[in-house]
Amino acid sequence: MSDLRRLIIEANAAEQAELFAERRSHVVFFLVFGGGFAVAAIVMLWPFKKIDSFHWMVFSVLMAFFALFLAIFLYQLALITKSLSAGKSVMYVGTVTRRQKVERNEGYDYLIWIGDRQFDVAAGAFEEISVGQTLAVREWLKSGQYIEHTLDKRRIAELEKRATAVG
Repeated sequence: MSDLRRLIIEANAAEQAELFAERRSHVVFFLVFGGGFAVAAIVMLWPFKKIDSFHWMVFSVLMAFFALFLAIFLYQLALITKSLSAGKSVMYVGTVTRRQKVERNEGYDYLIWIGDRQFDVAAGAFEEISVGQTLAVREWLKSGQYIEHTLDKRRIAELEKRATAVG
């Protein structure tokens, strides 16, 4: 029998401020890189008379990079917007039942299980966590983006007090 518990926690002001800050950083990233490619593409065609095929080719490549940065920006913005709209996170609490290091083509995946629920963790967290420990993992409710994990029993108790529902 699994001791996995799923708790719903309202986002506090600090967590929402972090999401707003992350959204601002994505906007700045897009403006610097995506905007730079768009400006370079327009400058490439300046003065817009007798544009030869080389200039059209360079313009197309620059606009392709702009489109790539736009797609990345829109994807990141959608995830953050989902997280902000929910305003809630889900916390999984339970005993670590299994851990596994899986080799992939480009490195390793570090997996842990709380009951039957699998989590992908960073290498540092994988080394810190052992089977039998009580672990809490938080994710944003709608987007599923990782927020934090903790082994600290006081932090787990604090988060459990903030929980508004049990899923």
